[in-house]
Amino acid sequence: MLREKCLYHFVLPTLKKVTSLGMTTADMLALLDDTWSHRWESVTGAIKDLREDEAAFQHAAYAKEEREEGLPPPGTVLWYLAHMAHCNAFYAAMIRRRPAKPAEPDAQGLLTLKVCLGALERTHADLRAAVAELPDSAVNDVLGNGQPIHEFVRACARHECWHSAQIAVARRLWRTR
Repeated sequence: MLREKCLYHFVLPTLKKVTSLGMTTADMLALLDDTWSHRWESVTGAIKDLREDEAAFQHAAYAKEEREEGLPPPGTVLWYLAHMAHCNAFYAAMIRRRPAKPAEPDAQGLLTLKVCLGALERTHADLRAAVAELPDSAVNDVLGNGQPIHEFVRACARHECWHSAQIAVARRLWRTR
């Protein structure tokens, strides 16, 4: 009950205000920067000192999941890294080619830790660059998926946070195997 009161009385009205006000380009860049490199909760924090054997570990909970050809096994840190790199490339293209919806980028060949980390660093930097290219007057432009840019960039940041947390859990499962 208390959690519901907090959610409905404090969190949701705040989110509605932020959504209706929009964001500046600088706000969106700060959000992406925090998601990437905040000292506690971030992509770089989740992948710090990651090793190839750890990144390739697949917990039994994912053993029966279908593997996509040319991609790492599902549930591995490698899969999360490849997925995030693939999505970031698509997100950057969504912003740059608005309002058209771009074709899906190729995700094949993202199979080793070195390749996945390099691709993720490049695509995150490219997503950040796509946002940095925006004038503040464009943050309400609508993308090919129907979302305004400021809303879409917040979703991009949440996506990286979500998978960073999954990486942290996968690493814990590897350590306790």
